[in-house]
Amino acid sequence: MGKITWYDLKMTSNTTPYPLVASASALHNNNSTAWGAFNGLPSGQWITPDNVGIGSWIQIYLGEETKVNSIQINPRNDNFFYQNPYKFKIQYSTDGNTWTDSEIIESHKFRDRDDIFRARLNSDMKARYFRLYVTELFAGNNNISIGRIVYGYENANRLALKNPTTSQYYSLSENTLIHLPNNSPKNMILHGIEQEKAIQLDVPFTKHNYVNESPVDNVNGTVFTQNIGKINTLNIREIKEDNFEPIYTWHETNMTSNTTPAPLIASASSEFSSTLASWKAFNGTVTNSEDAWCTLSGQAKNSHITLDFGENKDVSVFSITPRFSAQLNQTPKAFDLQMSNDNQTFTTVKSYNYTSWIAQTAVAFNLDEKVEGRFFRVFIRENMGNANFTGIADIKFGIKKEVN
Repeated sequence: MGKITWYDLKMTSNTTPYPLVASASALHNNNSTAWGAFNGLPSGQWITPDNVGIGSWIQIYLGEETKVNSIQINPRNDNFFYQNPYKFKIQYSTDGNTWTDSEIIESHKFRDRDDIFRARLNSDMKARYFRLYVTELFAGNNNISIGRIVYGYENANRLALKNPTTSQYYSLSENTLIHLPNNSPKNMILHGIEQEKAIQLDVPFTKHNYVNESPVDNVNGTVFTQNIGKINTLNIREIKEDNFEPIYTWHETNMTSNTTPAPLIASASSEFSSTLASWKAFNGTVTNSEDAWCTLSGQAKNSHITLDFGENKDVSVFSITPRFSAQLNQTPKAFDLQMSNDNQTFTTVKSYNYTSWIAQTAVAFNLDEKVEGRFFRVFIRENMGNANFTGIADIKFGIKKEVN
């Protein structure tokens, strides 16, 4: 599995930038355009006329032959977000006349305007024209609305290794793997330390040398071992001693209003009052039951709270602190960390389900890998049981490092 290259076209009309050309089978009105689905923002949208759905299509001409095996769809950016197609196929062509169909792709019905759908096709396509062709609607929908379409390509021929703990991928092409030559006088640990890399590829078997051949617990220093369970396989483990502790570096916010200190801006899907405003979750304190953010009544589910750092920040961990015991059931249970660079299109970085909350006690949640962004949002799909309100006392974002 490799990294997907997404083709973000940023169109400004049906024929710009050159040589791109967008077209569609039909449009609802002047608020609907073909190019709007390829402008990079959900605010530009393709909408079919009423009672026109199955058989509708939207097409992009890329000018040159392009490889595609992935697609992303974002919802329409208003109250009709749920009008995405249920089933569709990708048609592709080199001349715009003869078309080849992909398999039928089945989506999920969008839950809100920040939802997203991505699919990896069964086979690679190489063409100049690509067309999304609708084959089935969700029950209750009479037409189609799509806010954004992005095609992409994942190079499956790139050799990569996956870290089973973090799910991060490493590859030679990205210079995140080590190749140790046969004639190197160094062992792979020394070679890796010098290059500040921890995973290596194609290391001669004679170079598999370790600090201790028979490691045991409770020894001083770092200890490595190897366990050859099958032919041509290698498993490396590091024995972590009791004093192996993570170090958290938190991005200080200390907010005093939704817009101070600059350039920070706090916002939310709703606020119960000015006393329980968004910024209270980023002021760094939990002094009383009103030192928190809380939603309006009836908006406990699918609520969210966002922090705009004003500039890009690295984040690999975040923490949530619940309110006092009386409001503990307002704490998120099923929630997502989402990220954006424009406060319009949010990507879910990781989803969580956590129930072991203790009042006024922070819990840190690790990401699979470090991300960089300007807007970070906690999207709460479900809380701990309060039917009316969702509330959080404190949220922090930061970087986690582990040292011995």
